[in-house]
Amino acid sequence: MNIRRHAGILVALPLIAALSGCTEEKAQALLNSALDFQAKSSQTVDALEELFLASVTNPMQRTQADLVNDARAAAKKLAASGTSVTLQQVTGILSLNRLREQGNEKIRKELGTVRTHSERLALALERLPRGRLFVDESTIACVAEVAARLTLDMATYGERLATTPIPLETPIRQRFGEFKRAAKANDGAKQTQTLNDLAAVLDEQDRLNKQAIGRALVAAESGAALVKAATDYNTRTLADILSLAQEALDVANRANVFDTARINTRLGKIRTDLSTDPYWKVTLEKRLDEKGTKCNPATTEG
Repeated sequence: MNIRRHAGILVALPLIAALSGCTEEKAQALLNSALDFQAKSSQTVDALEELFLASVTNPMQRTQADLVNDARAAAKKLAASGTSVTLQQVTGILSLNRLREQGNEKIRKELGTVRTHSERLALALERLPRGRLFVDESTIACVAEVAARLTLDMATYGERLATTPIPLETPIRQRFGEFKRAAKANDGAKQTQTLNDLAAVLDEQDRLNKQAIGRALVAAESGAALVKAATDYNTRTLADILSLAQEALDVANRANVFDTARINTRLGKIRTDLSTDPYWKVTLEKRLDEKGTKCNPATTEG
């Protein structure tokens, strides 16, 4: 049977379970794959959050009053330097800060959604039985759906970073500002120090982006394997599930030697496979909390 067509059927008889190949070992293999993916996706979200926090001045949400105060402080700084302050400059600073905050808020919401998917997968895994001969198809369907959403998250974020790494804009601006002040004061030693500091920031930027991309690839490969195993669970053998998990593990073991182009290609394939698959395309267009999803099925009255 295929969970796409029989997501609501409960396999409740040991005889049926045995005939369909739903053994304790097979259920445990699926659970192990799911736990592995959940752990790797959580590590990826941690890396993405670390990168985001390092890239902004203040990771906390900024209010309109905060933005106005920032603009006022910038205007005072300009005035103190002997530069005449115009209304256009002040409004320009305010607009720039607002745009930056809108971008930060967008990232916060996206990371919040990914974290929610990761937490929802952990909840779904709690419903998977331990030490029982069979599992019900509705639970497996829910695991497959959340895994598909989270896998798509991993692939999309990883692909985005591989194409456009996130710059550590704030610390770069700070170090460059220090360098300009040192140059103006003709302080050679300070210039050398600030340039070294700037180089260190750029190295950290490279490290954080590569860390997030690598973890996204490892998680996406693990998730793709889990989705395949869970989607056709009843027609999969124990050997099938173990083979899928091993393929994902092999990629994880080689991920550190992949160049960015190869990583981007693999992530793009995973994203495309999920987003263009007729079944997943329709399913993933719905929010996870909407009625009619596998984790929140619509009920019929009658």
